[in-house]
Order: sequence, then structure tokens, then C-alpha cells
Amino acid sequence: MNQGAETITPSASVQTIPEGYHNGSGTVAGDSNLASSNIKSGMTIFGVAGNSNVVDTSSGNASVDNLTTGSVAWVDGTEIIGEYIPPTSCVSASMKTTLLANCQSYCGSMYTGTYIELYACEDGCDRGIESVPECL
Repeated sequence: MNQGAETITPSASVQTIPEGYHNGSGTVAGDSNLASSNIKSGMTIFGVAGNSNVVDTSSGNASVDNLTTGSVAWVDGTEIIGEYIPPTSCVSASMKTTLLANCQSYCGSMYTGTYIELYACEDGCDRGIESVPECL
């Protein structure tokens, strides 16, 4: 039986090719989105392997405060760029005054704690930001 030109569109299920002969001008549809960059790592679809950069990010739980400034993570498909600035190794006396003033401004009358616990360095600087504002 002459089937003429047969056109097949790939799908998730097996498709039966009609019995008979074809005129040779049939096609199987393609899709430009069938690319490695669109397939999750560890998967292969119609012979196209997934890209190691395409991963499941649903278990991510990072926040901007968990990542140092400029660091990047992915959480539920959303790019997170870090904003955390780690403590410096040495804080000058003027920086100590500024940081304490910022804490008092932030907490206002609720400020009860020591924002910075400082340790004297041999070079005359105060060393290490050790705690965060204690607002009650």
C-alpha cells in the first residue's frame, strides 16, 4: 500500500510507522530547542545528552547574606548574588567609632549589646568584628 509522504513528529511515546511503502519525501520533525543547553545534566533526549550546567536547583537554600559579595548561587532557578562582607582582619579606631554609630542608629533605644568585640593588635589596630547588633 502506497503511503506517500509520511511526516512524523517525535513525542514521548512510541509511534507506529504505517505499513506499506513511501515515496521517499517524508520527514521527521525537528526542534531547535532540542539542545544540550536545554537538557538537565545526566539525561539524554533523542540522543542529545544533557549539559552539566543544567541542574536541579530546587534544593538550594542560599541567600544574599550567606554568600560573600559577588559570589553567585542558584536557588529554585533564580540567580542569587552575594552581599555578605566578611569581617576585616583589622579595624581602625575611626572605623570602630563608625560601626558603633551605625549600630546605635540601626537599633536606636533598643541597642543593648556590644556591636564589636575588639582585640588589640601589635600594630595598634583593633582586630576582628565578632558579633552583630543585639536588638531586643
